[in-house]
Amino acid sequence: MKKSINKEKIKNAFTQSFISYDREAYAQRTIIKHLLNTLIRTQGTCFPYVLEIGCGTGLLTRELYRLFHPIKFVVNDLCDVFFNSSWEDSIIFVPGDAEQLNFDGKYDLIISSSTIQWFEDIESFLRKIEKNLSENGIIAISTFGLDNLKEIKTLTNRGLSYYSLERWISIISEIFEMITISQEFVPLFFETPIEVLKHLKKTGVNGLNENPLSPSQVVSFCENYKKKHMSENGLTLTYHPIYIIARKKR
Repeated sequence: MKKSINKEKIKNAFTQSFISYDREAYAQRTIIKHLLNTLIRTQGTCFPYVLEIGCGTGLLTRELYRLFHPIKFVVNDLCDVFFNSSWEDSIIFVPGDAEQLNFDGKYDLIISSSTIQWFEDIESFLRKIEKNLSENGIIAISTFGLDNLKEIKTLTNRGLSYYSLERWISIISEIFEMITISQEFVPLFFETPIEVLKHLKKTGVNGLNENPLSPSQVVSFCENYKKKHMSENGLTLTYHPIYIIARKKR
């Protein structure tokens, strides 16, 4: 299923959030940890050739480098701003839209966290990168399910169209050999609705919206958020990650 996505808008939003992203990416760090734990538990740590899609500020990249020490490590991101590190020379950075790029070579691991939900044609992308997997190569993905940021969607009718867990099972099983798939809910808590909006902006998640909320819409949003999404821990914002580990079909 092809979606209409404004990639330039997304690129600008994430580029502007580059400095604040690591500080605000509470859920994304939790998701990366879960994805890596699942990968290592089921497949170990021997991945000499690694391709990462959507490296962003390098939260996942640093862990991959530390845990796997790849011989060849290629990382890609839509934004052409690359994170600084003491081992930057050990990594090949390929900027650009992963849906449009053709990656060279074969990889033992192709991994992506919190990225492919932004793609226009996810199935076509997966079929393309399947060709870049080595024999018995592994794909490890975290993306998001139907209830991701549900509080925002119910109040503004804005947000991405997500696949259900069942849809993901169908897509992955058709292209790869499924190893494991799971989902969870990661709630964050805020004191005010404005803090929720600031969090989304500082992590680039507002990149889909063509127009910002008007002042009157912000007032209405804040009033309704407090009425509908208050919990004993504060105002809730829900992330709904889905974790996928699969193998190239034999």
